[in-house]
Amino acid sequence: MVSLWNQNIKRASRPLTEQINEYMERLQKKYKLVLDYASKLDRLSELFARENIIVRRFEPQSWVNHSIIHDFMDCIGLELTDDFQLPSEMANPSLNLNCAEIKRILNKNDLFSTSELHYLASFLKELSKEYPDTDCGMLSAEETRTLLAKYAAGNKRVAEEYIRDGKPLFSDDVSELPKWEVKDADMYESTVHYFSMAIAKLHKDNESLKKEIAELKKTTAGIQKSQSLLAKLKHPVSSLFK
Repeated sequence: MVSLWNQNIKRASRPLTEQINEYMERLQKKYKLVLDYASKLDRLSELFARENIIVRRFEPQSWVNHSIIHDFMDCIGLELTDDFQLPSEMANPSLNLNCAEIKRILNKNDLFSTSELHYLASFLKELSKEYPDTDCGMLSAEETRTLLAKYAAGNKRVAEEYIRDGKPLFSDDVSELPKWEVKDADMYESTVHYFSMAIAKLHKDNESLKKEIAELKKTTAGIQKSQSLLAKLKHPVSSLFK
C-alpha cells in the first residue's frame, strides 16, 4: 500500500496528490482487487488453471539469495550467469517521506508540465538517497496491523492453496517505529537541501551553456573570417586595390 502510494507520488505523468490515508481509503473502496490477492489469483485460476500459476512472496527474506532478480530467474527456470548484467544500484528507489511530501505538494501545481515534474523529481530522488528513512514509517504500527488483519483470511488461503509450503504468506512482524509527521526541523532542512540542489544544477547548466555559446561564437567568427578570405581570393585583382 505504502509502496503504491510512493510510486504514484513520484511519477511525472498524472501524479498523485492525495495524502496516504486518503489514498488508502480510495484504494480499498475502488480498487479492492489490488490488495485482495486471494480473489485476484482465483480469477487468474479460472483462465489459466491453478497448476499453471506460480506464486512467490514479495519479501526480501523469502527471495533466492535475498535478491528479487535471483528469485525471478529461479522462478522461470533460468540460471543467473555472467551473461546477465545486474544493475549497480536500485533503478526505481522510493522517495523518503519528507521528499514524498514535497513532491506531493509540487504535484498539486497544474502549471508544471510532465517534463518539468520529472526534472524536479530528479533532485528529490538524489536527496532521498542521502537521507533514507530510519526513524519513522508512513503508517503507525496500529494502522499496519489493522490493514494486515483486513486481508489476513485471504492471505492465509493464498499460502495454503497456492504456495503450499506450510508457511504464512507474510511475516507477522510489524515495525514499531513512530508514524511520520511533518516535523518542522526535518522538513525545513529537506526543503532547503532540495531547492539548493535544484538551483545549483541550474547554475551548473547555465555555466556550461555559457561556455558552449562562447565556443560557438569563436567558431562562428573563424568561419566568417575564412569566408571573407575566400571571397578575396576569388577576386585577386579587386583585392589589390583595396
